[in-house]
Amino acid sequence: METLYKIRDTLIKAGQVALRYLERALFYVQQWLRRQFHRLGLFLIRKGLNPRKVYLLAGALIAAVILIIVGISALTGRSKDKGSETQETAAVTEDGESANKKAKTQFEPIEEPIPGWSKSGAGVYNNVWTFYDAAGNRFRAALFKQATPNRYDTSKFTRDGLKASYEDAQHTSRLGVDVSAYNGDIDWKKLKKQGIEFAFIRLGYRGYTEGGLNLDATFEQNMKAAKKAGIQIGVYFFSQAVNEAEAEEEAQFCIDKLKSYSIDLPVVFDPEYIDGAENARTNGLGGEQFTQNALVFAEKIKSAGYTPMIYANCYWEAYVLNMAELNDLGIWFADYSASPQSPYRYSVWQYSYQGTLEGIPEGTTVDLDLMIVPKK
Repeated sequence: METLYKIRDTLIKAGQVALRYLERALFYVQQWLRRQFHRLGLFLIRKGLNPRKVYLLAGALIAAVILIIVGISALTGRSKDKGSETQETAAVTEDGESANKKAKTQFEPIEEPIPGWSKSGAGVYNNVWTFYDAAGNRFRAALFKQATPNRYDTSKFTRDGLKASYEDAQHTSRLGVDVSAYNGDIDWKKLKKQGIEFAFIRLGYRGYTEGGLNLDATFEQNMKAAKKAGIQIGVYFFSQAVNEAEAEEEAQFCIDKLKSYSIDLPVVFDPEYIDGAENARTNGLGGEQFTQNALVFAEKIKSAGYTPMIYANCYWEAYVLNMAELNDLGIWFADYSASPQSPYRYSVWQYSYQGTLEGIPEGTTVDLDLMIVPKK
């Protein structure tokens, strides 16, 4: 009889181990499905489907996967020990701890939450990145292997009205803006008096339907006036390249237009989808292609003696770009939360698109940026 009990106990333990592995596998399936559903949703919305119906369908499918994971967790007995946690937090914590024991973590030194970030809210914990979009929707994504993490303490980002700042033992910050023809006729001297130290000026863009290269209508006047006001300058190009050859063409366009100017800051590659445009040439373009476009653009810019950079937000870092391949490229990160949510290295944070400053034409707003620099 004792032998039978031992056999029973062994089988129970083996079953529990198998269920845990299955739970972990389902968690990653959930992550993959979330990315695919979001991409499918964007595609279907561009095709004219009702956004509410698209996201309700995707939400229902994701909820089904989550219910399966929760059910398996109950079978393993962990649900009794974690009754106070949410289903989502429990899944992240348990799976992340198991993964760190079985394989080398993607961010080897990070074993605890990044300083200033909450384990139960936005941030990084056990190799899983949780973030929120502007509407308050929560997203999760596994971190990219070999991608360089940032070491900023998010609790040290402060806001005074529309002005942001960052200060720690190694870093300080500078305030800036980014502008284009949409901002109209800018009085750069007034911006300078309000503490604006740098600006990223749109050099140009590629048309999203026919694909022609265009110079921003206010590029030349902004370059001259900002420089005259004593503001440091960088430029960006709004890309709609669909392959490496077009990305290199965009870089060469920038190089040609910069010959008459001296700049202090990087040349930024700004790839974006065109929301709601059925005929946008980048519709359906995959993340690997966008990543390769960025690398080609950067290499061409660097060969001309300039510093390259790429513009990205949470969604692009989590689900589009391969961040592990962009370690040598500067990051300009856009996020309109109280503090930046990116776990990856970046040096410029675009923190608002609703800035109102003297010198910006009445009735228009301007993007506000914070550059984090090492202390001298």
